[in-house]
Amino acid sequence: GSEMCIRDRGYIGRTWSHHDTTLMDPFLLNMICLTIAPVFTMGGMYYQMAKLIEIYGHKFSLIKSPMLYSYIFISSDIVSLAIQAAGGGTAGMAVNENRSAKEGDNIFIAGLAVQVASMAVFLMLWFYFLHGVFISTRLQYMNLNPRKVYAKGMWDISQRDIDHMYTPKYHKLRLEPDRWQFRYFTFGMTVAVLTIFTRCVYRLCELSEGWTGYLITHEWYFIILDALMMTIATLAMTIFHPGYALLGRTNSIPIGEDKKNKKRSKKINWTFWKTRDESMEADDGLD
Repeated sequence: GSEMCIRDRGYIGRTWSHHDTTLMDPFLLNMICLTIAPVFTMGGMYYQMAKLIEIYGHKFSLIKSPMLYSYIFISSDIVSLAIQAAGGGTAGMAVNENRSAKEGDNIFIAGLAVQVASMAVFLMLWFYFLHGVFISTRLQYMNLNPRKVYAKGMWDISQRDIDHMYTPKYHKLRLEPDRWQFRYFTFGMTVAVLTIFTRCVYRLCELSEGWTGYLITHEWYFIILDALMMTIATLAMTIFHPGYALLGRTNSIPIGEDKKNKKRSKKINWTFWKTRDESMEADDGLD
C-alpha cells in the first residue's frame, strides 16, 4: 500500500512536469518517489522469503537464519537510498552554485548500482531456494524410488509425493486443503522480483547515460520498463497475496522457531543419554 502511494506521487510529478521540464518541484517529486518506492515492495519480499524458509525447511536456504534476509537486504537498500540522497543533494547544490552536477550524478548512479547489485544477490539466493524446494527434492525422490516410472520426468512427481521432505509442522498449510493461492505463491513472488529487478536495471542504465541520454528522453522506455514492470509486480502480489496464500488471518508463522526447537531437542537428547549412562553405571555397580 505505501509503495503504491509513493509510486503514484512519482507519476503525478512526472505528469506535472510534462509541459515544463525546468520546474524543480515536480522533477524532485518524480525522481525521489519513483526511486524509493520499490524498496518498500522488496522489504516485504525479504520477509515473505523468511516465512517460506520456515514453511519448507531451513535446509533449502543458503543462509540458515531466515531473518538475516531481511536484515542484510533491507540494510543494503537503506545504504543505497542514503548514497542516492547524498548524490541528489550534491547535484542540487552544484546546480544552485552554477557548477557541474556530474559529481552528484555519479554518486546517485553509484547508489542505484548498489541497489541493483543487492537485488542480484537476492535473486541468486531466491533461485537457490526454489531449486532446493522444487527440483532437488524431486531428484532425491526419484533416486529413492528407482522402480517407479515417471512418464514426464521429475515433474510427474506431485507436491504431495515429496511433502514428507519438508517441515512437518506446516503440512496442513501446504496441502490441507490444496489451495492455488499457496501452490503458485512462489511463482507470483518470482514474477514480482524479476520485474522489479528489470525496472531497477533500466533506471541504472537510464541515468548512466545522463539527463540528455537516449533512454531518459524517450518516454516509451519508461512506460514499458518502469511503469509496466511495477504494474506487473503489483498485480502478481495482489493476485497471490501473502495474506491469502499463507492464511495470515488465522495462521502464525514464527521466524526462527526451528533454532529454538533444535536447542530444545539437543537438551532432551543430552538428558536422555546422561540418564541412560547413569542407569548403566548403576546396573554395573549392582553386578
